[in-house]
Amino acid sequence: MLMALGACGGGGSSPGASFVPLPQPAAPASPPKLVSIQVTPANPSLAAGTSVQLTATAIYSDNTHGDVTSTAAWSTADTAVASVDASGKALGAAPGTSSATASFGGQSGSTTLTVTPAIVVGMEITPRTASIAKGTQARFIVTATFSDHTSQNISADVDWSSSPPAVATVDGTGLASGVTQGQATITASCRLARPCASVPAATATLDVSAASLASLAVTPANPSIALGTTQQFTAIGTYSDQTTQDLTAQVSWASNNLSAASVNAQGLATSAAIGSTEITADLGGVKFTTTLTVTQARLASIAMTPPSATATIGGTSGGITQFTATGTYTDGSTQDITSLVTWASDTVGVATISNAAGTAGFATSVVQGTATISAALGSVSTSGLLTVEPKTIFSASGPAAWKVPAGVYLVRVVALGGGGGASGAYNRGGHGGRVTAQMAVTPGETLSLFIGGGGGGGGVGTSGVGGGGDSGTAAGGGGATTLQQSASVLFIAGGGGGAGASAGGTEGGDGGGHGSGSGMPGSGVGSAGGGANGSGGAAGTGTIAPGSPGSSASGGDGSTFGGGGGAGFGGGGGGGFNGNYGGGGGGGGSAGPAGATYDVGGNGATSYDNGGDGSITLSY
Repeated sequence: MLMALGACGGGGSSPGASFVPLPQPAAPASPPKLVSIQVTPANPSLAAGTSVQLTATAIYSDNTHGDVTSTAAWSTADTAVASVDASGKALGAAPGTSSATASFGGQSGSTTLTVTPAIVVGMEITPRTASIAKGTQARFIVTATFSDHTSQNISADVDWSSSPPAVATVDGTGLASGVTQGQATITASCRLARPCASVPAATATLDVSAASLASLAVTPANPSIALGTTQQFTAIGTYSDQTTQDLTAQVSWASNNLSAASVNAQGLATSAAIGSTEITADLGGVKFTTTLTVTQARLASIAMTPPSATATIGGTSGGITQFTATGTYTDGSTQDITSLVTWASDTVGVATISNAAGTAGFATSVVQGTATISAALGSVSTSGLLTVEPKTIFSASGPAAWKVPAGVYLVRVVALGGGGGASGAYNRGGHGGRVTAQMAVTPGETLSLFIGGGGGGGGVGTSGVGGGGDSGTAAGGGGATTLQQSASVLFIAGGGGGAGASAGGTEGGDGGGHGSGSGMPGSGVGSAGGGANGSGGAAGTGTIAPGSPGSSASGGDGSTFGGGGGAGFGGGGGGGFNGNYGGGGGGGGSAGPAGATYDVGGNGATSYDNGGDGSITLSY
């Protein structure tokens, strides 16, 4: 029997024959690319002599991220102001600002460090008392209150000690370990004289019991997670005296199937493949085991909470808004994926948002405006709107009062003095001084405010509310803006000086500011500057008809060479007039709490206009 065989050589083929190409192996997926480095916290402030821990997070093209703090190269732009070591710990050296930069994999990110001259006026350890079993640990934290009314965690900047050490020891970070039954005093004392001066040490009490560990419990029990996600476990110990203690950071964690998931020393399990594994917590032979199941479910959607938010600049919580992300998977399950998504703000000048471990989803408000906050993982994303706005603004000239709302203990104050009036097309009125600082407040107390008025333009010559007038021809000085707490005037934003009259006249001096707290004089013959720290300036000089000095509450009236800035309350002086030599009024002096910043606002008139009223903005 003969069989016909199709040609199998020489490239021939039988008529009508077809060939199916062999399947080719899929091309390997390209690894995600590093697209940016994020440095957090965003633009922190710290007192000279203290430190802040910075974190560098690598952001990848597939919307994943990872901590590269210990492998990034750190640097600062001005080492005289601040330095950063290899671990990302930034140390403030002297007052000023400096950028801190982390470089990794060809990308870099930075944050701005503001080092203040504030000194510590008080320290407190939390918790004040703690109880642990021998052989276990407790974490203590030191919070310092500074002369500028801010507070800061300085646990890494103090010397820790325990007495007696036979009962408990404490390391350099505030982590105490119980040695034997008894009571120990944990003490934190200033390491450096610069930030602390003569502030006494802070203490806390640690009671160490002889109780023994009876059992462990791990939560959540037998969870299921999707491949590519994580699960945080918590270990709670019950002791022989029926007390309980969180032992998550002290037990030994283990996974019996690393191909499915691993678990780190903090109890965070990371999935690796579909399957299951037993997660065990062990402390001194006392164990507890739970099962972790890794499923093939895929992420279907992300929900962000809150879907939109309104925040204030600065304030009690630092202007921070916490966003969380919940993932819904194809099997209908949900999971908190706040730490897994990559967070982003489309307008970092308005608000930033962190991807760092421990602070993921924390948005920090920078300036007034709106920013779109997004959360993405792989190809799935969602977004919401964050609106940043001042909480309260006072802008009508004259006296006002503000009652501190419940729950508010720290307020960011921006005080702006009234602008000086202009004199014709020739001479601009002085800008109002601006003072910015935080202050401690008590819920329910009432702050007394005074908003300085804008000086009248040339031809009117009237002073702004709290400012100096003039002889009737030149421009009036702007009034000072003040904030008083109890009997203390804490903020004085000097008013701008009125412009001198005539073509040969001069501009009014700016109120306060330029970092010195003193008013700047007008530029013409005999013009006077405002005094430092709200004291007001001298009268304008001259032999014909000198301007009068400022009184205790307003700028002096201008005469030939312009009035001085107002004493005490820093009102701007009025402009003067004398033929071709009309001196500008001196700007009123400014003052504020320790650590305040001084500059000038955008008010201060041109042409014949009023100088513009001052304002006070309170954010909390």
